[in-house]
Amino acid sequence: MGVQTNDLDNMAHEMRHGYGFISGEKAMSKTNPGFLEDITDEVVGYQTGYLFNGSASANKVANGEINVAWFNSLLNRNRAWLA
Repeated sequence: MGVQTNDLDNMAHEMRHGYGFISGEKAMSKTNPGFLEDITDEVVGYQTGYLFNGSASANKVANGEINVAWFNSLLNRNRAWLA
């Protein structure tokens, strides 16, 4: 997912972040905006987005496959790609 797409799953992911902020689940950092402060916030965003990305992706959420370990592996793959 990325903020440059117009897909429903990405919109759901970002709207979940907004809900977390509005409901008080997440407080944004004024000193370092954009810094990944809470990895579980991203995991919840991905879980929400995957629910809108077809039944195979929704099943991954239901089976608990989209979790902190999964997100860390995603970060590691992206770091390797960027290096």
